[in-house]
Amino acid sequence: MYLGLVNSFDGYDVLQTRDCVKLSAESYIRRLLKAHGWDNPSPRELSNKPKPPLHESNIANLFNLAAGPVKNTPEHKALEVEQGFGYQSVLGEILFAYMLSDCKSRLVMVQQ
Repeated sequence: MYLGLVNSFDGYDVLQTRDCVKLSAESYIRRLLKAHGWDNPSPRELSNKPKPPLHESNIANLFNLAAGPVKNTPEHKALEVEQGFGYQSVLGEILFAYMLSDCKSRLVMVQQ
């Protein structure tokens, strides 16, 4: 079944030209940010100053944080309600966008 020229497929953006087919997750990522209320950066994030990477000691501290609440406990549910999302849900949403970039890199290798 021929679909003709498409502009989206399975949540991804598709741009078809005579010379190429471009796949992108830009619209998906914008919808994801908006759905979680992350589409308006804070004034601190609007700064044009470059942002320094995390200091090495800060990275080490991330690994030494206490574990969060155990899954399926009242504390776990309360944290999800407080934050407005579940960790695994957001992780799955981000991985969906990542899969496109992974597939695109594999398609490029196949074409070469």
